[in-house]
Amino acid sequence: SLKSKKFTILNTKISNQKRLEEDIGKKISIEGLIEVDITQTKDFTETVTDSIDIATLELATEISINEQVSANILLEMDDNSQFEATEAFISYGQDEKYKYNLRVGKMTVPFGRYETSFFSDPIGLELAETNRNVVLFGLEWKGVFTSIYAFKGDAKESDEDDRIDDAGMELGYVFEHDDWAIQASVNYINNFTDTDTIKSKLTDNVTYIVA
Repeated sequence: SLKSKKFTILNTKISNQKRLEEDIGKKISIEGLIEVDITQTKDFTETVTDSIDIATLELATEISINEQVSANILLEMDDNSQFEATEAFISYGQDEKYKYNLRVGKMTVPFGRYETSFFSDPIGLELAETNRNVVLFGLEWKGVFTSIYAFKGDAKESDEDDRIDDAGMELGYVFEHDDWAIQASVNYINNFTDTDTIKSKLTDNVTYIVA
């Protein structure tokens, strides 16, 4: 009788553990991306150089806290072979009719939507990509999508207060038909000096004067 009771208790614990693992699997999703570049170059002296490089190494995790709240983390390997969190934000929203979304945290602001099959990024993406700690509100409805966001930039006028005064917006439309789609959008950011590329060309020991 005693062994029977112990077996029943042990069996119940195992069953609960299985349900717990199933619940965790539904709430956490992990995705990875690896891109390898194999190149061969030849200079004017006919010298051939081969190279095999890891162009992209990403690990993305989404944790669903409940039906409306989730957390996203994106880790990317930089040029020094070290992982850096390029995105880490909490997302709130989602509705059956109107897909609204409020995001708070570190992310790349939606200034332009660039898709290409070339090895290098488009010049617009290279110049305009901006990764900051952001507050963003987005909305999608019948193919129309829009978002507004604000963040604290580094470029300030000489007599300006150090406040959250950088902002931007996006307004676009997606038309989908069978296996093809057309997308168009208009984007605005009030301070182009705070994009990653422009900021990296400026020194850190001066106050940036924005016209």
